[in-house]
Amino acid sequence: MLLSIIWLVRSDLLSDWQQTLPENAPNAFALNIASWQNDDYLATIDANNTVERTQAFPIVRGRLTTINGVEANEYSDTSEGTDALSREINFTWGDALPVYNEVLEGAWTQEKGVSVAI
Repeated sequence: MLLSIIWLVRSDLLSDWQQTLPENAPNAFALNIASWQNDDYLATIDANNTVERTQAFPIVRGRLTTINGVEANEYSDTSEGTDALSREINFTWGDALPVYNEVLEGAWTQEKGVSVAI
């Protein structure tokens, strides 16, 4: 009986979650690809005509320690539902701002910058 309830709840949660995703949301991610493997990996993906991929970005796990010379934990306020400043987060980077991103405040820079998705 318990197994049946777990299965029903799981199915219901997944169904509700999938309905919140945009139609073209990515559904597969590749991690731990070394820089020397990147070109071959992307060529293999591109050779498969049934796979649509977005731009590939390098990713690294890290922690924000300072923001403009101020300790990051000074900005941390978990009462608003995020603990991003008190845990490890994923960082990506690129040489140019992707066309589908918009700078809301500040200016795009190629040096010493961090962007935040909201």
